Amino acid sequence: MTISLNQRQKLVLFLGIALIVLSELFPPWVYFDSESSKHRHAGYHFFMNKPGLKSREEMLELYPDSGYDPHSIADEDFRKHIRVEKDFVALIPQIFLLFFFTSGLLIVFKNNFSIGWMIFAIIIFTVSVYFLNLWLPIFRSHILTSH
Repeated sequence: MTISLNQRQKLVLFLGIALIVLSELFPPWVYFDSESSKHRHAGYHFFMNKPGLKSREEMLELYPDSGYDPHSIADEDFRKHIRVEKDFVALIPQIFLLFFFTSGLLIVFKNNFSIGWMIFAIIIFTVSVYFLNLWLPIFRSHILTSH
């Protein structure tokens, strides 16, 4: 069985794969405070260069309600409670969204688009909308909490 793609499908497939690769190369990162178990967005960075911790003052701004006393806590004590890690809560829905949306577009741009393929495309787009609804609030909260 051979699969032949038309020009539009090839473009969609190329762009979909490129976006998935970019999302893996530049994943979202979070600061995690082990004392309060709170996460704060650290941005999108190259996967081999995770972002460093900001200055103590900037980190305290990210965790204003954490209970840290900015005058009594030493820089070293504060930094040992906060670490940087990949944000899989945002990354996984983002990858699924890109996968299902690309798959749906591949079906839509098919040359012989029958009623069966239309139903399948609707199902695929519905699943991608579900992942969009998971990912969008995470993305918006990251935008609002990043400095």
